[in-house]
Amino acid sequence: MSQLAVVIKQYEKQIKELLYQHPDHHIFLSYPGVAEILAARLLALFGDNRSRFTDASELQAITGTYPVTEKIGKNSVIIYFRRACDKFYRDLMHQLAFSSLTKTKWTMAYYRQHRARQMNHAHVLRCLANIHLKILFAMWKNKTEYDENIFLAQRTRNIIGIEKF
Repeated sequence: MSQLAVVIKQYEKQIKELLYQHPDHHIFLSYPGVAEILAARLLALFGDNRSRFTDASELQAITGTYPVTEKIGKNSVIIYFRRACDKFYRDLMHQLAFSSLTKTKWTMAYYRQHRARQMNHAHVLRCLANIHLKILFAMWKNKTEYDENIFLAQRTRNIIGIEKF
């Protein structure tokens, strides 16, 4: 094993040790597709000041998953990819969306439905990341672990603002 690999292993070990010291680690580790390193990155994004974000759209803007809308004229709107964002967190949400595809049925159903609409892979992952951020924000704000039954019930009532699939 190279010296670099040894150092990386040491860093990963320290990250995992610090993760388990944080009081919110169980919230993020309960989410489908999240392992220890992703959980640590999510903790870095969310932090522990629960008054920092008023809603999930702020997190979506920071991570670049929320599209930019620009009104031109009276009735026209342009929607485009957000480039001004934190690339570290954009990558985090891309990884989370991708890793969640094999963990729950609803994520794969969502992915397949949107790919059938001719959306490209990266676009669908951004859309899926938006949903993940809404769910994670609610979990973080309420200090609760992931419960798929709650998510499915809210989706049925369309509370979290996503179409049924």
